Amino acid sequence: MISLGSCSHCHNPAPFLNPLCRVCQDDFDRECRRDPPDLSLLDNSRITGALVHEGVIRSLFSRAKFRGDRQAMRLLLRQGLSRLALPLHRVCLLPVPPHRDRMLRRGGSLADQVAFSWARTLGIPYSFGGVSGKGDQESKRLGQRERESLSLKDRWVIGNLRFEDPVVLVDDLATTGWTLRTLAQGLRERGVQVEGAIVLCLRPRYDRGIL
Repeated sequence: MISLGSCSHCHNPAPFLNPLCRVCQDDFDRECRRDPPDLSLLDNSRITGALVHEGVIRSLFSRAKFRGDRQAMRLLLRQGLSRLALPLHRVCLLPVPPHRDRMLRRGGSLADQVAFSWARTLGIPYSFGGVSGKGDQESKRLGQRERESLSLKDRWVIGNLRFEDPVVLVDDLATTGWTLRTLAQGLRERGVQVEGAIVLCLRPRYDRGIL
Protein backbone atom coordinates (compact mmCIF):
# COMPACT_ATOMS: atom_id res chain seq x y z
CA MET A 1 0.00 0.00 0.00
CA ILE A 2 1.37 3.42 -0.95
CA SER A 3 1.46 5.80 2.01
CA LEU A 4 0.08 9.28 1.54
CA GLY A 5 1.55 12.52 2.71
CA SER A 6 -0.06 15.88 3.37
CA CYS A 7 -0.45 18.54 0.68
CA SER A 8 1.72 21.57 1.39
CA HIS A 9 -1.10 23.91 0.40
CA CYS A 10 -4.50 22.46 1.37
CA HIS A 11 -3.24 19.72 3.76
CA ASN A 12 -5.36 17.06 2.08
CA PRO A 13 -3.75 13.68 1.31
CA ALA A 14 -1.06 13.89 -1.36
CA PRO A 15 0.67 11.15 -3.39
CA PHE A 16 3.86 9.63 -2.03
CA LEU A 17 6.95 11.85 -2.57
CA ASN A 18 4.79 14.66 -3.94
CA PRO A 19 4.26 17.82 -1.85
CA LEU A 20 0.93 18.59 -3.57
CA CYS A 21 -2.38 16.82 -4.04
CA ARG A 22 -3.72 16.47 -7.57
CA VAL A 23 -6.00 19.53 -7.34
CA CYS A 24 -3.24 21.78 -6.00
CA GLN A 25 -0.79 20.36 -8.53
CA ASP A 26 -3.09 21.52 -11.33
CA ASP A 27 -3.37 24.96 -9.68
CA PHE A 28 0.41 25.09 -9.31
CA ASP A 29 0.93 24.28 -12.99
CA ARG A 30 -1.41 27.12 -13.96
CA GLU A 31 0.29 29.55 -11.58
CA CYS A 32 3.68 28.71 -13.06
CA ARG A 33 2.52 29.97 -16.44
CA ARG A 34 1.96 33.47 -15.05
CA ASP A 35 4.59 36.09 -15.85
CA PRO A 36 5.68 38.15 -12.83
CA PRO A 37 6.30 41.87 -13.44
CA ASP A 38 9.93 42.97 -13.70
CA LEU A 39 11.44 45.52 -11.31
CA SER A 40 14.09 48.11 -11.99
CA LEU A 41 17.57 47.46 -10.59
CA LEU A 42 20.15 50.02 -11.75
CA ASP A 43 20.11 52.07 -14.95
CA ASN A 44 18.84 49.71 -17.66
CA SER A 45 19.27 46.49 -15.66
CA ARG A 46 16.25 44.62 -14.35
CA ILE A 47 15.15 42.28 -11.58
CA THR A 48 13.55 39.25 -13.22
CA GLY A 49 11.30 36.92 -11.27
CA ALA A 50 10.78 33.29 -12.24
CA LEU A 51 7.51 32.71 -10.36
CA VAL A 52 4.74 34.82 -8.81
CA HIS A 53 4.62 34.56 -5.01
CA GLU A 54 0.91 33.75 -4.63
CA GLY A 55 -1.38 30.79 -4.03
CA VAL A 56 0.19 27.34 -4.11
CA ILE A 57 3.61 28.78 -4.99
CA ARG A 58 3.52 30.89 -1.84
CA SER A 59 2.75 27.83 0.31
CA LEU A 60 5.57 25.83 -1.26
CA PHE A 61 7.97 28.74 -0.83
CA SER A 62 7.14 29.06 2.89
CA ARG A 63 7.72 25.35 3.47
CA ALA A 64 11.01 25.43 1.58
CA LYS A 65 12.31 28.56 3.30
CA PHE A 66 11.12 28.16 6.87
CA ARG A 67 10.74 24.39 7.26
CA GLY A 68 13.50 23.14 4.97
CA ASP A 69 11.07 21.07 2.88
CA ARG A 70 13.31 19.59 0.17
CA GLN A 71 10.45 18.30 -1.99
CA ALA A 72 8.89 21.77 -2.11
CA MET A 73 12.29 23.27 -2.84
CA ARG A 74 13.05 20.90 -5.72
CA LEU A 75 9.63 21.53 -7.27
CA LEU A 76 10.06 25.33 -7.12
CA LEU A 77 13.62 25.20 -8.45
CA ARG A 78 12.68 22.95 -11.35
CA GLN A 79 9.76 25.13 -12.41
CA GLY A 80 11.63 28.37 -11.79
CA LEU A 81 14.65 27.32 -13.81
CA SER A 82 12.48 26.28 -16.75
CA ARG A 83 11.11 29.83 -16.94
CA LEU A 84 14.47 31.63 -16.94
CA ALA A 85 16.16 32.62 -20.18
CA LEU A 86 19.70 31.33 -20.54
CA PRO A 87 22.40 34.03 -20.33
CA LEU A 88 23.62 35.16 -23.74
CA HIS A 89 27.18 35.45 -22.44
CA ARG A 90 29.24 34.31 -19.48
CA VAL A 91 28.17 35.68 -16.09
CA CYS A 92 28.75 34.83 -12.43
CA LEU A 93 25.85 34.27 -10.04
CA LEU A 94 26.14 36.03 -6.67
CA PRO A 95 23.44 35.23 -4.08
CA VAL A 96 22.26 37.95 -1.71
CA PRO A 97 23.82 37.15 1.69
CA PRO A 98 21.43 36.75 4.63
CA HIS A 99 21.59 38.70 7.86
CA ARG A 100 23.67 36.87 10.43
CA ASP A 101 20.87 36.46 12.99
CA ARG A 102 18.46 35.16 10.35
CA MET A 103 21.09 32.71 9.17
CA LEU A 104 21.47 31.36 12.71
CA ARG A 105 17.70 31.05 13.21
CA ARG A 106 16.99 29.31 9.90
CA GLY A 107 20.18 27.30 9.60
CA GLY A 108 20.79 28.15 5.95
CA SER A 109 20.15 30.51 3.10
CA LEU A 110 17.55 29.76 0.45
CA ALA A 111 19.20 32.28 -1.90
CA ASP A 112 22.45 30.27 -1.68
CA GLN A 113 20.60 27.08 -2.57
CA VAL A 114 18.90 28.78 -5.51
CA ALA A 115 22.20 30.16 -6.85
CA PHE A 116 24.03 26.86 -6.42
CA SER A 117 21.29 24.82 -8.11
CA TRP A 118 20.91 27.19 -11.05
CA ALA A 119 24.67 27.59 -11.52
CA ARG A 120 25.19 23.82 -11.54
CA THR A 121 22.33 23.24 -13.97
CA LEU A 122 23.29 26.08 -16.33
CA GLY A 123 27.02 25.36 -16.11
CA ILE A 124 27.97 28.90 -15.07
CA PRO A 125 30.13 30.05 -12.14
CA TYR A 126 28.84 31.32 -8.82
CA SER A 127 30.38 32.98 -5.76
CA PHE A 128 29.38 33.02 -2.08
CA GLY A 129 32.14 35.19 -0.65
CA GLY A 130 33.08 38.84 -0.27
CA VAL A 131 29.75 40.26 0.86
CA SER A 132 27.91 39.98 4.16
CA GLY A 133 24.68 41.50 5.45
CA LYS A 134 24.54 43.28 8.76
CA GLY A 135 22.08 41.79 11.21
CA ASP A 136 21.80 44.68 13.63
CA GLN A 137 18.59 46.09 12.15
CA GLU A 138 15.53 44.29 10.89
CA SER A 139 15.50 46.56 7.86
CA LYS A 140 12.71 44.65 6.15
CA ARG A 141 10.36 45.92 8.86
CA LEU A 142 11.22 49.55 8.22
CA GLY A 143 9.08 51.87 6.15
CA GLN A 144 10.19 53.25 2.80
CA ARG A 145 11.52 56.53 4.22
CA GLU A 146 13.42 54.75 7.00
CA ARG A 147 14.95 52.38 4.46
CA GLU A 148 16.04 55.23 2.21
CA SER A 149 17.77 56.90 5.16
CA LEU A 150 20.02 53.87 5.65
CA SER A 151 23.42 54.15 4.02
CA LEU A 152 25.20 51.28 2.31
CA LYS A 153 27.48 51.01 5.33
CA ASP A 154 24.40 50.36 7.49
CA ARG A 155 23.27 47.57 5.20
CA TRP A 156 26.25 45.70 3.71
CA VAL A 157 29.86 44.80 4.39
CA ILE A 158 31.55 44.52 1.00
CA GLY A 159 35.12 43.25 0.76
CA ASN A 160 37.63 43.52 -2.06
CA LEU A 161 35.87 41.68 -4.85
CA ARG A 162 37.30 40.73 -8.22
CA PHE A 163 35.09 39.19 -10.87
CA GLU A 164 36.27 38.39 -14.39
CA ASP A 165 32.66 38.18 -15.57
CA PRO A 166 29.61 40.40 -15.05
CA VAL A 167 27.64 39.56 -11.92
CA VAL A 168 23.99 38.55 -11.76
CA LEU A 169 22.52 38.82 -8.25
CA VAL A 170 20.30 36.00 -7.02
CA ASP A 171 17.68 36.13 -4.28
CA ASP A 172 14.84 33.90 -3.19
CA LEU A 173 12.12 36.58 -2.94
CA ALA A 174 11.67 40.21 -3.93
CA THR A 175 8.81 42.66 -3.34
CA THR A 176 10.11 46.16 -4.00
CA GLY A 177 13.67 45.24 -5.02
CA TRP A 178 15.19 47.52 -2.38
CA THR A 179 17.60 44.90 -1.02
CA LEU A 180 18.89 44.02 -4.48
CA ARG A 181 19.24 47.67 -5.51
CA THR A 182 21.29 48.64 -2.46
CA LEU A 183 23.59 45.65 -2.95
CA ALA A 184 23.96 46.35 -6.67
CA GLN A 185 24.82 49.97 -5.91
CA GLY A 186 27.44 48.96 -3.36
CA LEU A 187 29.01 46.45 -5.74
CA ARG A 188 29.10 48.98 -8.55
CA GLU A 189 30.90 51.46 -6.32
CA ARG A 190 33.54 48.76 -5.81
CA GLY A 191 33.99 48.40 -9.55
CA VAL A 192 31.87 45.28 -10.01
CA GLN A 193 29.79 45.12 -13.19
CA VAL A 194 26.25 44.14 -12.18
CA GLU A 195 24.37 42.70 -15.15
CA GLY A 196 21.01 42.31 -13.42
CA ALA A 197 19.22 40.19 -10.83
CA ILE A 198 17.02 37.11 -10.82
CA VAL A 199 14.74 35.92 -8.03
CA LEU A 200 12.96 32.64 -7.52
CA CYS A 201 9.69 34.36 -6.55
CA LEU A 202 8.49 37.90 -7.06
CA ARG A 203 5.74 39.09 -4.74
CA PRO A 204 3.25 41.49 -6.37
CA ARG A 205 2.42 44.75 -4.61
CA TYR A 206 -1.19 45.85 -4.43
CA ASP A 207 -0.77 48.80 -2.07
CA ARG A 208 -1.18 52.27 -3.55
CA GLY A 209 -2.22 50.80 -6.86
CA ILE A 210 1.20 49.26 -7.47
CA LEU A 211 1.30 45.78 -8.91
